[in-house]
Amino acid sequence: MTSKRLATYCCHDHCPNIVPAGKGDYCDDHKRTRNITTTDSGLGSKWQKQRVRILERDHYQCQIRGPGCTHKATTVDHIIPRAVAGAGLVPDSELRAACQHCNSSEGGKLSGGSHPPRA
Repeated sequence: MTSKRLATYCCHDHCPNIVPAGKGDYCDDHKRTRNITTTDSGLGSKWQKQRVRILERDHYQCQIRGPGCTHKATTVDHIIPRAVAGAGLVPDSELRAACQHCNSSEGGKLSGGSHPPRA
């Protein structure tokens, strides 16, 4: 007896949308917003090496220091957003260490939407 997958709820937090059987884990609204790995985006190990290099350069200290900053950098922020700069690796000078809170919130951005210069 083969089991068939039934329709399920979208895996995105608090999403009430139903995903038809065989159509993945996310509804159409959230397929575009789910996290994509560096391998999925074609960056892979080169990005991982660059990421470690930036974190070490900045001594694992958040360079954004926005409201709610935890100061311990675990992510790397693109000073010029990837949506503007384009896909692919960027020069180290365009990257800075950031805590998860500052990198994922509006707290690290200036009123015009841009980030302050790297400290």
